[in-house]
Amino acid sequence: MADYVHIGLSAVFFLSLAVFCFRFTLKEQDPLPDPQRKQLRNRIYITCGVVILVCLALIALFGWVLENWAEPAHPVLWLEALATVAFGWSWFIKGKTLWKDNPPRIPALTPPADDAQPPATTEAAPV
Repeated sequence: MADYVHIGLSAVFFLSLAVFCFRFTLKEQDPLPDPQRKQLRNRIYITCGVVILVCLALIALFGWVLENWAEPAHPVLWLEALATVAFGWSWFIKGKTLWKDNPPRIPALTPPADDAQPPATTEAAPV
């Protein structure tokens, strides 16, 4: 009984991580200075979510169908680790640790003051 509870809660956990990855693709609140980088990040988020789902499917396959054949290689351990790394990768990107947008380039424009005097020019005397 405890094994089934563990398996069920693990599946819910990894499914929630996949949902996080897919939800990372939603519109950001900040204006995007670089939409191409956002598209790249969205592709990475989707790829990470798909990797997590594929890992879950393979865990089910190796855990129930090919249990005796694959047991010495510990595929469930490796697939859970891969799913966790996939989520960590998407989390690093969403947290703007990796592949963040370049800051927008704003020229330094300062309006001239109304009472500004033209700069005094000093001419050097010919030698």
